[in-house]
Amino acid sequence: MRKLIRDMLKTESYIKIVVEATNGAEAVSMAQQYKPDIITMDYTMPILNGAQATSEIVKNINPPPAVIMLSAYTEKGARATFDSLSSGAIDFIQKPSGELSFDLDLIKESLVHKINIIYTAKKKIEYPTINDNKASINHNTARNIEIIVIGASTGGPPLIENIIASLPKNIKVPVLVIQHMPKKFTKSFASRLNSLSNNNVNII
Repeated sequence: MRKLIRDMLKTESYIKIVVEATNGAEAVSMAQQYKPDIITMDYTMPILNGAQATSEIVKNINPPPAVIMLSAYTEKGARATFDSLSSGAIDFIQKPSGELSFDLDLIKESLVHKINIIYTAKKKIEYPTINDNKASINHNTARNIEIIVIGASTGGPPLIENIIASLPKNIKVPVLVIQHMPKKFTKSFASRLNSLSNNNVNII
């Protein structure tokens, strides 16, 4: 899988592959040594899984690399992905055909696109994670709001978690979240938001 990702990314002249790790502990050590801008991370690894490795990386490197998780298209894979996002990963991309996907070329365009967006954003802003202080929301700034709409794509899930977890109980207006992600992941994401929120979160 690493070879497939390497071969896929090295065709882009502006992407420099610094180093590869064979397990989670090695990923942490190499991240501290080489300080890459972006890391692609699998969840299922020896010694430390993807969420554990990500947590160690973002906790011990300042500024932390942006971690993109490669996620299996299963309910179990979705739960693992959101654990990784809560640990500090910026975003994820779905493997096209399961844990061992030998057709990774199908996601090349999406992965390169995410790398470009995240690298550009990383140079401009610092993304908070679910482990940071809750998002600061002033609930008294407007009195005539009828609906709140939150739209997000790359980098959105951890920020949305912070916002939804910060909303007051029994908020008086409906909140609509539009997050670009694979259909298989939306149920797990809604369930996770519901567990973090003071309010009920459901899929429409």
